[in-house]
Amino acid sequence: MKNLFLFLLPISFFLFGCQSDKKNAPKKEDCLMGKPVPMFSDTMEIVERHQFSLNEQIGSEFAVLKKGLMVEIIQSGCDKVSQEFRFTRPGDFRKMDDAFWIKGAYSTFGFLSDASPALGGMRNWAELIARAEDAVKIGQPFNPDPGVEVVIDKIANDREAIIIVKMEQL
Repeated sequence: MKNLFLFLLPISFFLFGCQSDKKNAPKKEDCLMGKPVPMFSDTMEIVERHQFSLNEQIGSEFAVLKKGLMVEIIQSGCDKVSQEFRFTRPGDFRKMDDAFWIKGAYSTFGFLSDASPALGGMRNWAELIARAEDAVKIGQPFNPDPGVEVVIDKIANDREAIIIVKMEQL
């Protein structure tokens, strides 16, 4: 898919800006994106608790969802966008192989896209990762499109597992 990243921008909530009080900072109109906005809200049926904070062009979001899933999102960028998703589930998954973590990344995006119409754009990331599944290595970048780099990683202990998906515009 040619220029996949630009196709996914409006769907995946990539609304960023460059706002700063610094004298030589780029003006908002110089940025390709608006400021980060939350992906989740307290009004979504799946959300039990939600927080969002904005510090200039960095948005941080935390949501506790039903079924024990926690989602943290860090969005940043002005002309080049970066998003990091951290999906945390309770349980001991330390012995799981890499395929488990990769499938967990795309199935979580799929689950979220089905949970609320406002999150429907996450289906595109689920499909993108699923199509590249055989080529994806944990902790190694892959390029599903020439202008995008994605890294899937993991953190696990005896209490919880975290799937990390970082997407950056090149």
